[in-house]
Amino acid sequence: MIPSIGSSGPQGSRGAAAADPTAKTGAAAKKQPVAKNAPDAQDQVTLSPVARDLQVLRAHLNDGADDRAAKVAALKERVARGDYRVNSDDLAARIRDAWSA
Repeated sequence: MIPSIGSSGPQGSRGAAAADPTAKTGAAAKKQPVAKNAPDAQDQVTLSPVARDLQVLRAHLNDGADDRAAKVAALKERVARGDYRVNSDDLAARIRDAWSA
């Protein structure tokens, strides 16, 4: 007999677990051996030279983050109050220097 579409197939209602004799179900699936560590054992992590370099670079990048955040907050406050003015001569000089480099 050919099973119809949507039927549970040759395994019947027991499903894939019945077809796979190594499949564990119920309490047997939940019970796993527990590894016991020696009382003196300690975990160790060793970083590659590239990982150490990345840590150093990340630390340097974050060094000035607080200072920049404070400057930005102060400038935002001045702009909101209307106290911030751009010196047009300084701006023009910086634009000229950037384009001439």
